[in-house]
Amino acid sequence: MTSSPSINGAAANLGQGWDNQNYIKLLGDGGYDVATLLRALAEVRYIGPVGIQYYALKGDPRANLEVSMQAWRTLAGAAVRP
Repeated sequence: MTSSPSINGAAANLGQGWDNQNYIKLLGDGGYDVATLLRALAEVRYIGPVGIQYYALKGDPRANLEVSMQAWRTLAGAAVRP
């Protein structure tokens, strides 16, 4: 198991290209199912930190953080529900 996973939004079909526009998006953006990863971490009772990637994202950093934190609250809550 990893000691510190990191997450971000991403395109569901990364075969479209590995540029930053498809690979790293705001948490909650894109079609990649981050909730599945968070459920897997919950199943193994992971209790450490989870980082959020922001490499090369455009826009206001504070606004980006607010959007991602709202998505985090939704995703984290869904991951721990039975």
